[in-house]
This record gives sequence, structure tokens and C-alpha cells, in this order.
Amino acid sequence: MSKVRKLNICDWYVHQGHQYEFFKTGHKFHLFSPGGEPARWNRNHRPLNKNIFLQKASSTARKNMDIVMVRSPINKARYSKFTVRGAKGVAVVQTVDPFSIPQWVKHVVWNSYVSMKNNSKRFPGKKHYYIPHGYDSREFFDMGKERNKKILTVANSFKKRRKIMGFDLWSYIEGSFDECDIFGHDNEDIRKGIRRAHSLEELLDIYNTYGIYVNTTIKSAMPRSRVEAAMCGMPIVSTNNYDVNMYFKHKKSAILTNNKSEMVRCIKMLLESKQMREDYGGAAREVAIKNFGIKDYLNRWDKVFRDVIGL
Repeated sequence: MSKVRKLNICDWYVHQGHQYEFFKTGHKFHLFSPGGEPARWNRNHRPLNKNIFLQKASSTARKNMDIVMVRSPINKARYSKFTVRGAKGVAVVQTVDPFSIPQWVKHVVWNSYVSMKNNSKRFPGKKHYYIPHGYDSREFFDMGKERNKKILTVANSFKKRRKIMGFDLWSYIEGSFDECDIFGHDNEDIRKGIRRAHSLEELLDIYNTYGIYVNTTIKSAMPRSRVEAAMCGMPIVSTNNYDVNMYFKHKKSAILTNNKSEMVRCIKMLLESKQMREDYGGAAREVAIKNFGIKDYLNRWDKVFRDVIGL
């Protein structure tokens, strides 16, 4: 199979964690803010690789791009300056409810298999691909530290996105345990002093310090933090929505339930047994490495790019 040449791809900054992995495909990415100014990349949060160029959309539009990434919100003027010069569109649906994908876009990548299955027929004449997250197990791993018996949830704007993130369920769980911590930004409306990780190394240390990871999302396709925690060997207690039970199995590699009382009972069970926490954590890491490795992720994107440019 011939190697895909280095493509010029323009993209808009939407989520640093998602795009950090996406940019590992190795092509030349021209990255803008939603308003068209050069994207502001937090180098402490994720490294800025040499194949990423922070530029104005207006100056990049004078060059010939191979691909333009199409992301919500849709703005015709945003894309037309690139398509008029021959760039082909690839839409990325990272939420469970898809945006209105333009007719001229012929390739659509979905973060959720369930969402793709439920919604792809709304967009006929397009080729659809399912690509879940891809993580480098050398970046997210079990450090072998002695863990505490505290409960961790990583979420940004948790309360503001309560109907998506399941904040009310988390509040119920917090009321049942003394040690329930949140990490993430824009959470001052919950309580003051909620911390956030300021680097990838600090985030890794957080996942390796806590004893149990709790995910309460309701309408999130495949939460990044849940798989990050699993990669780091944390036992996972999670709601059972969308794609999660395609990979994790209840009471084998995770606790999966939408019943709040059962969730509390299972957390108590894990807190009472260090061996059980280690067993569930090890099983979760095995699932994460098998299904969410960076190599498979990059291979799937390579298939998309081949189809787009006609290889």
C-alpha cells in the first residue's frame, strides 16, 4: 500500500485533547480559532507538535489546501474560501446529536458508533466512518503508585452541562461519600477551590493517585476522561449509555449502571476491597489498550484520508 503524502489540512480549534491525538496523523495542520484568528494552544495542557501551524484563516485561504475539516457550528463562509480552491471536506461528529452536515461534504467521521447507526441515514450520499478515541499507552499508564480511597471525576463546566454530564447523579453520589473530588475548569459554580490539571504530567499523576473513577455522563458519546482513567489502571464506575458497553462489560471490566442506588452500592463494595479495585483497574486498562490504542486510531484516519484523495 502506497504511503499517503503529507497533506495540507485546515482545521478549527475545538478540543485540545481530541485534536492533539488527531494531529498525530502527521500531516500539515493549519489551525485557527473559531473566529479565524490563529488558535491559542495551551502548551502546558498538550504539547504543540511541529506539524501544527497556528495561522489566520484569511492568510491560509490564499494557499491550496487538500482537506478542510468541517465542525460545528456550520458557517458557509468559513469553508467556501477553501473549497473554491479545491479543498475537500471531512465532517467530524463528536457529539451524540449531529449538526447539519453540508451536502458538499462526502466523508463523515463519527466518534460514536451508536450515534452513527442512529443518524447516518439522515445524510445520504456520504461515506461514514466510526473512529473512537485513540490514546498513547506511553502517555496514559499505571505508574504503580499506592492509590488513595477517594473517588475521582474529571469534568469541565460540569454543572453548566448538567443534562449532558449527569451532574445531578454526581451530586447524589457525592452526598453518599466523604471523599468525592472533581478536577476540571469552569466549575466555580459548584464550589470554590476545585482544581484543574495544568499539564499532561499532572493529569497522569491525578489518575494514578485516586482509587475509583466515576463517570455520570448521560449524553456523551465516549467521554475522554473515562478511557484516560482506564488507561491508567483505575477501576471504572459509569453510567451505561451509548458506546460504553461495546467495550466494557458490567462487573467484569467496569461497573455499568444507570441506577443511582446500585452505583452507590458498587462504589462502597470497591472501597471496601483493595484487591477488587486492583482487579477492576487492571481489567479496565486491558480493555482500553485493546480498543483505544493510538495505532488503530491513526490507521483508521489514514483510511479516511486515502478515500478523500482517491488512493
